[in-house]
Amino acid sequence: MRGLSPYPGAFTLFKNKVMKVCKTSLTDVESINNPGELIVIKNDMFVSCYDYMLKIEELQPEGKRRMAISEFLAGNRIKKGDKFMY
Repeated sequence: MRGLSPYPGAFTLFKNKVMKVCKTSLTDVESINNPGELIVIKNDMFVSCYDYMLKIEELQPEGKRRMAISEFLAGNRIKKGDKFMY
């Protein structure tokens, strides 16, 4: 995610679907969960990393258009324990 070019980008699996992570930002919130765990707070999604939380701002689900995380969350239910596979 820190490269100069958006190609090829970062990819992950979520519920057996490929997701392209298009835009993220590193927060200054320390991670208290296991790495890879999703945390959803209102219309924001965070991934727990080793030290800090990574905020996912935009992604592109397999076969769909690029969307803001609030749009993704409006159409997908995230349960406790769901993870992005990396």
